[in-house]
Amino acid sequence: MKAAEGNPPTSFADWQIALTARFSDPMQKERLRTELYSKKQNKEESARDYVHKIEQLAYRVDSDMSVAEKCRIIQMGLNPDMTRMIATANKENVEELKTAIARAELALQYAKLGEAEQEKRGTDERLSALQRQINQLTLQPEPEGLRKQLQRNTPKPRASITESSNLQFSIKALKM
Repeated sequence: MKAAEGNPPTSFADWQIALTARFSDPMQKERLRTELYSKKQNKEESARDYVHKIEQLAYRVDSDMSVAEKCRIIQMGLNPDMTRMIATANKENVEELKTAIARAELALQYAKLGEAEQEKRGTDERLSALQRQINQLTLQPEPEGLRKQLQRNTPKPRASITESSNLQFSIKALKM
């Protein structure tokens, strides 16, 4: 029972209410309420940590806040992937919501792990292909193979040496 105006508090709850009323900042609750309704889950923050912070803030704003309101606030701030994953879950109370979030978080972690493994496998395959190419280039057993490869890639001269000599001889003869 609350202490009447002017009467001293008699219970712990009455003392707590009286002290809070006397020493608290009147705008504090409004600031906390604004923070509660605008809080979003950070990318680095686990869903469990986010839910815990929301529960603490909700209690500080209104210790008698309805379960439905708490659930709504929690869902509003979750990251979009998590929100999609828990959309069909039964969320009648905070504990059921926490369970759905924990399952979704595990599913997301498993999916990310699978993507990372698949990416690693692709990288390993590309690395193996590059290693094979390097081995083919550096460890070619016969120099004849390199000579043939060089001949294919080297442009052919336009005139032979004898043709070039004959041309020079003809030019000298003309000058005389």
